[in-house]
Amino acid sequence: MSNRLFSTRRLARSLIGLCLLAVLAGGFFMLSPSRQAPTGNVTDANVTGVSWTTTGGAEPEPVPAIGATLTPGQRISTAAGQSFELYVGRIRIALRPNTVIVVGDSDPGTEAGNFEIVAGSISVTVYKGEFATIDAPRLKAVTHGADFSMHASEEADKVDVQGGAVTILANGTTTELGADQLAIVTRDSQASQAPQVMSAAAAQEAATKAAQAWKLKEIRLDQADADLDPATLPKPGALFPAGVQISTMRGSEIWIERDTAGGRDVVKILPKSLVTVGDADPATERPDLAILAGAMKIKADDALFVYAPHLTATIGHALAEVSTNPKASSVAVAAGTVDVSSILTGETRAVPTGVIQLVRAQNTPPIEITPDMGHVEQMQ
Repeated sequence: MSNRLFSTRRLARSLIGLCLLAVLAGGFFMLSPSRQAPTGNVTDANVTGVSWTTTGGAEPEPVPAIGATLTPGQRISTAAGQSFELYVGRIRIALRPNTVIVVGDSDPGTEAGNFEIVAGSISVTVYKGEFATIDAPRLKAVTHGADFSMHASEEADKVDVQGGAVTILANGTTTELGADQLAIVTRDSQASQAPQVMSAAAAQEAATKAAQAWKLKEIRLDQADADLDPATLPKPGALFPAGVQISTMRGSEIWIERDTAGGRDVVKILPKSLVTVGDADPATERPDLAILAGAMKIKADDALFVYAPHLTATIGHALAEVSTNPKASSVAVAAGTVDVSSILTGETRAVPTGVIQLVRAQNTPPIEITPDMGHVEQMQ
């Protein structure tokens, strides 16, 4: 009897302590899930556990209560700084910040999955022996037991399997994924085209290259370009793969940027210019950028290799403007030092701050000019 009483008191003190911790934390709440959840269809089962964390003080809306039954069409979302974890039946879904999911149904006669990710990222555990399907805008993930994550955005849907097996249905094709495999279906995928599948290591390498790829920072339109529909223009963050040409019209300017080991390179492409995007692979001899007409201002935190019809320039930790026309190309250095090479003569010079290096189309030595560099310093 005394042992039972002692156990009861100890349990009560433990519960009080947990409640105090929850109150003091202010931004964390948890109802422990039952790991021995009942079997059966996912959305026929009751919610067995929820937990959420937030840096903003407010809980995600809405938060299903333990014991509640989810209903088809029910929306669960997180905002910036919020994370939410849901246990229902024999499935766990963890929503990362800025994520929206919708509850589907358990009827095998419908096309709807048990859940649908509308936008954002989730990690999922489906316990062995359970059958679950999760939809994304461009694919359906089906599993009898797996640990995996899903991501949905305007550009692509992704499924990354950490353990177990997941079947991907997309564009009328069926693809089997095992542990450490990733499948991607992009916005531009064609009908009957199977998802792109790669290993986790290859996916990490691709992600690193994507981080170093040129991205759109901003488009500035002049009144002369008022006829352009902003809805048809690419959005900030859009990637520019190697080989893409960027052109500006009349009074428009396009800003692009990329992350590098040394920081970030920013390029402002001036009106009436044509620039071809290269790559960041040091193993190739292709330039990072090639300007074929017009001018661009460059703020480089790392070594940026630029081609113009009459010269090449290596811009590292420098601020410069590169311009070209049919008669000549030039590099104006506002800060730092730029190595400029003439394509015709092969001569290379280190051009210091405050100097313009002009390389003409004729086979003549480059010309150095020392003008007012204020127009280039506007990039800072």
